[in-house]
Amino acid sequence: MKFYALVGSPRKKWNDDQLIDRFIDGIHDLLPDAETKKVYVYDLDFKGCRSCFGCKLKKNETGDCIIKDGIHDLLIDIRNSDGFVMASPIYFMDISGEMRSFLERLMYPGPTKKELVISTIYTMNMTEEIFKEKMAPVTGFINAYFNANFHAGEVDTITAFDTLQRKNNDLYVPGHTDHEAKAARHEVQFPIDLQNAFDAGVRFANKAKNKQDEHS
Repeated sequence: MKFYALVGSPRKKWNDDQLIDRFIDGIHDLLPDAETKKVYVYDLDFKGCRSCFGCKLKKNETGDCIIKDGIHDLLIDIRNSDGFVMASPIYFMDISGEMRSFLERLMYPGPTKKELVISTIYTMNMTEEIFKEKMAPVTGFINAYFNANFHAGEVDTITAFDTLQRKNNDLYVPGHTDHEAKAARHEVQFPIDLQNAFDAGVRFANKAKNKQDEHS
């Protein structure tokens, strides 16, 4: 089986990247031979959907995006894979701009022929209470779109709240954030978040295995 891990943060080795790595560990714990490819969306050369409707042309028998740029082949590979996990920080009350543009290109061609297994990871500076009030509808919409386009069923979601923003705070202009309290929370909470990501990877792999068994 082949899976993709999409990192929608520009910050390598930081929160989203670490959670994705543990998620991948969870996949391989159950499916050691699975092929899992991690993709840093910010490293790719592309723009969002141009609304050219090229994927809807009658002569386009595959229905793939026709823009030949740095993600053309990747989009096809993901849509033909067995599933993917997406991780994104919450910026400006939404997923990161690069990830949103990537999803435009991935989803606009419409539903895939095969069923994909999908999980999502969202990291944010906000608290769980603010997330439920402000952001849950946004992430819920994304998950629902994944279900509709990729026949994914229920999308398993991991959320990490009030995450660590930076180290060496003396180098930066002070703001309203209590970084000492945030660092103390990180020491206790982030290992739990990492374990949650690992467990989600195991669930993801188990779901993919069950789908494969159903169709074999």
